[in-house]
Amino acid sequence: MYNKTVIGLKNGLSYTEISDSVEETLNDDETVKLNYIKSIELELSRN
Repeated sequence: MYNKTVIGLKNGLSYTEISDSVEETLNDDETVKLNYIKSIELELSRN
């Protein structure tokens, strides 16, 4: 999921597009998955 998120962000995909491309679920909650994607974006922006 991490790698797909990084690649998606680099390619300008939206959070929803990235989320849809990831088959894994996080507690069967889409909001948790979107928050995870956002946290990766935040982490990347700090580097």
